[in-house]
Parts: sequence; structure tokens; C-alpha cells
Amino acid sequence: MFLEASVTHMMTGVLALGDVAEGDAMLSACEPYLLEGDPLAVAEVIGMAGHASVWIERWERARRVLDHLVESARRASAVRALIYPLAARAHLDFRMGRWATARAEAAESVELALDTGQLPLLSHSLAALARVEAAMGQEEDARRHVREGLELVTRFQGEAIAAYLHAALGALELALGRVPEAIAALEASERTVQRIEVQPAIIQAAPDLVEAYVRAGRREDAAAALASFEAGAERTGSLWARAAAARCHGLLAPDVDFRARFDAALKLHDDLPMPFERGRTLLALGERLRRAKQRAQARPPLQEALDAFERLGARPWAERARGAAGDGPGLGAARGDRRRAADPARAADRAARRPGHDQPRGGGGAVPQPEDGRVPPRPDRPQARCPRPRAARLASRAAATRPRSPATTPASRRSAAARVAARR
Repeated sequence: MFLEASVTHMMTGVLALGDVAEGDAMLSACEPYLLEGDPLAVAEVIGMAGHASVWIERWERARRVLDHLVESARRASAVRALIYPLAARAHLDFRMGRWATARAEAAESVELALDTGQLPLLSHSLAALARVEAAMGQEEDARRHVREGLELVTRFQGEAIAAYLHAALGALELALGRVPEAIAALEASERTVQRIEVQPAIIQAAPDLVEAYVRAGRREDAAAALASFEAGAERTGSLWARAAAARCHGLLAPDVDFRARFDAALKLHDDLPMPFERGRTLLALGERLRRAKQRAQARPPLQEALDAFERLGARPWAERARGAAGDGPGLGAARGDRRRAADPARAADRAARRPGHDQPRGGGGAVPQPEDGRVPPRPDRPQARCPRPRAARLASRAAATRPRSPATTPASRRSAAARVAARR
């Protein structure tokens, strides 16, 4: 009971409001107790501790705590105990650039919440999933999951989850270049953040709003939003917030000063394992250099941003990086040449295709596989799809064996709440 009260106080009254030093000290003191005994007896408390560690960038502790809870729940087949920590771990993996893993975790969390009828938890799972889908440009899925999540929030009064959902929608609109729509969604998220007074590193929508204002030509609004965001960044000491604030200053700075702002942001990114955020800064730098007629200097940061976005699977952001290159050879050509030169198997395959050789086309060498199983996109190969989680596959098989009727077809068009009701 004391442990539960301590962690709950730390989450709601300390870390969420921005007192990172005190909250971090409390989490460090609680961690040995969180990792011993039966984690399923206090599963929600342990999940909250892991999620809070994500907010304050204590990545290793977040991984230890959440992995311990997820593995324990799987061993015990405790389905309900998996829902929240899987979604929290999806937030962690999204921030750290393991997007295929994050998407799989969030999708499994959604399916388990649906299977067990845990509608209040389902809204958070949908928010985690929509955030990944938005960044990857999976528009239809992201919009549906935001809509379903907001329907649940209306029923269960989860303001913080509403802020997550609006932020995911705003991120999608910004990625797709729909600036007015992005502003509307991001302003809704920020209004909620201000009303419930949580620190900016939880939702992470403020820098997107600043960028959207800049792209809309609303520089005064951008400066005001940045000032509010930067005050929170200074209070919490968040490395992400400081880097994002420096990027936003680079967007607003005059031509004589913007490079120093972006250099300061990139220096902070060096100590921050968030590749998408670094890619965003590199892209913004490259775009500003091009507008300043420094096209040769713009190409390296744009190329590096493109590499990062392609590794992550951030398709709309990769397209924007290519578009920022403007004239001349497209970005990615030099990288492709380097890969082909460094791959003996591809070199041999190309030699076999020259006149005088009758070997069949194909081969091309193996696609390199990162540790988390993602397949980096290649110009000559379609991008691999994320494997569906086990719960989703089982649900699909069960649906295939049931007779279909107008009341249950098609399931993808019904809300999450309606799908839960249909399963009962």
C-alpha cells in the first residue's frame, strides 16, 4: 500500500507537474521494490513507474521496469496486466526509434484491450498506436484510431489521453503538409496540457505547434508558443525539450543567426537517443540553408535526415526531405552508390546481367536486418510490413471461421466500443 501510494503521488503530483529531480529520486528509491516479489500484484503501479521513467528520459530504468512486468505477465498468461505496459513500452520504443517494435506492441495492447473489454485502457492503447502510425504516414489507420480513442475519452473522461490523441492527429497533419488542420489539432492538445498542467515532455506536442505556426506564417504565435514551451523545458531540464526548443529557435531566427541555433540543437541531440527528433532538426536546418541560397551546404543535413527517416519508416518525412533537395540529382543516389559498391554479392549480380551472360535476374544480396527486425527500405524492394501481433492473428483466424452477417461486417468500420460489445 505504501509503495502504491508513493508511486501514484510521484506520477500525479511530482513528475507530471515537472519536478523531475524529486520524482527521479523517488523512482530510484522504489525501483528495487518494484523489481522484486510478484509484479502482477501491483502491475498498474509498476507500469506507471516505467512510463514515468520514459517521460524523464531514464531510458534504461524504463526498459528494465517495463520488460520485467511484460515478461512476468506473459509467463502467467495475465492478459489484462499486459495492456498498459505494452502501450507504455510502445511510447518508449517510439521515442528511441524502434518504430516497427512500437507499432507491434501498441497493436497488441489494442487487441488485448478489445478482447477483455478494458475500454478505459483501450483509449491509451489507441493513442500509442495512432502516434506511431501518424509518424509513419499511415493516414487511414491513424485517423480511425484517433477517432475511436476520442469517442472513448468522451465516455470515460480521460483528458490526458485526449491530449495524446489530438497530438497524434496534429503530428499526422503536419507530416502530410496540412498546416491549418495541424494547427487546429495541436492547439486542442496544448489547451488540454495547459488546463491539466502537465510538463511538455509527456505529450511532446508543443514543438510541432511552433513549427506549424512558422509554416503558416504566424511568427508571433510561434514565438509565444515557443516561450511557453521553453519555460517548461528549463523547469524540467529535459534534454529532448532543450533540443526541440533550440530547433524551434532555428526556425524563427534571422538568416545571420539560424545556423548557430541548429548547431546547438544538434549538439544536444548527440546525447539523446531519439533519431526522429534529430532527423527533424537536420531537415529544418537543410530547408533553412536552401532558403538562404546555400544549396551545397544544405545537401549533407538533408541527406542525413533522409537516411534517418527511411530507417524509421517515416515516409512523409522522407518525401519532404527529398522535396527539399529541389534541383539536381535526387537525395539518396549517393547513398545507393555506396551500398552497391560495398556489397560484393550485388556487384557479382550486376556483372552477371551484362551482355554475354544468361543468368536469371534476381539475387541482389540480403537485405540487412537490424536487431529489432526492421527491414531498411531499399529503392528496389518494397518495405517489409510489421508482423501482426499474436492476438491479432488469433482474432483474424476466429473471425474467418465465424459466419458473417450484416451486423458484424465490416468490423474495421465500427468503433472500438462497438467491437467490444459485439464480442460479448
